[in-house]
Amino acid sequence: MKKAIIIALTAITSVAMANELLWGTSTVLQDQTGSTIATSFGDPLSGAFAQLVYAGADGQIDAFGTSGAGTTGDDMVVAINYAYGTTAAPFAQPGLLGKFNLLTTSGVNSLAENGTYYVRLFNAANSNYGDGTSASVFGTAITYYWDSGVTTFSYDELGADVSWDFASGGSPATGDWTAVAVPEPATIGLLGLGTMAAWFIRRSKQAREEA
Repeated sequence: MKKAIIIALTAITSVAMANELLWGTSTVLQDQTGSTIATSFGDPLSGAFAQLVYAGADGQIDAFGTSGAGTTGDDMVVAINYAYGTTAAPFAQPGLLGKFNLLTTSGVNSLAENGTYYVRLFNAANSNYGDGTSASVFGTAITYYWDSGVTTFSYDELGADVSWDFASGGSPATGDWTAVAVPEPATIGLLGLGTMAAWFIRRSKQAREEA
């Protein structure tokens, strides 16, 4: 009986002490214009948007994609975050203006999740991601993104949480942001109409020539 209790207590302690990758920033970040990134005070889904991305088995940051979650190759989004603060008492955190809470949990907390991670930061919010990390990154005001450096997570069931400041090297320079070359829905519609018009003109000309 005593042995069983000791084993049970050991298991509980191991679960309670299991480490996790916590992520965020201690630095005020700037967007591609040199302005402080958009920060929401009141709506946690309205500030600048960031993805925590698993870099895959090769540990390399793959290219940004123009569909879906924006990842390519074996990269995979595992968590999301928004630049968010609140001025409401008793939780006032005005210091979070332009920052991501450094204590944000990621769910990266097991042996199976050992590996390399990076953050992809966007210059605007993405409400599409309110439904989860597999949602589309497009169809919003997002026009630029920036990739952080990488960090490596190693699971330790008795270790302390790992707090990763993904902008520890300072705010990204204005020239470090990359334009998201994705047509707006209205532009896509115009392109479609243009293609149809060209086809119609070509068919009409062909019909006249045959006549």
